[in-house]
Amino acid sequence: MRSASALSLRRWWRSAGFAWAGVRHAYRTQPNFRLEVWAGAAALGLGSVSVGKLDGAALKLLLPVPEDEHPLYFLIAGRL
Repeated sequence: MRSASALSLRRWWRSAGFAWAGVRHAYRTQPNFRLEVWAGAAALGLGSVSVGKLDGAALKLLLPVPEDEHPLYFLIAGRL
């Protein structure tokens, strides 16, 4: 018979593995997204700049970001 704490630890470890896989997927696809937005902005005659190091809490105060989302990356597009 297994103890409840060992089972809980296994469940936590498994869910942490799924969460880490999601983070890895987001960082792998992020450069592709950045290039696609840059190419789309260039095709429209616009420029773009990306900000990877930002204060997510301050950004949530400035923009209408839902409570359950956390900004990791900020991409700005506009006229040159």
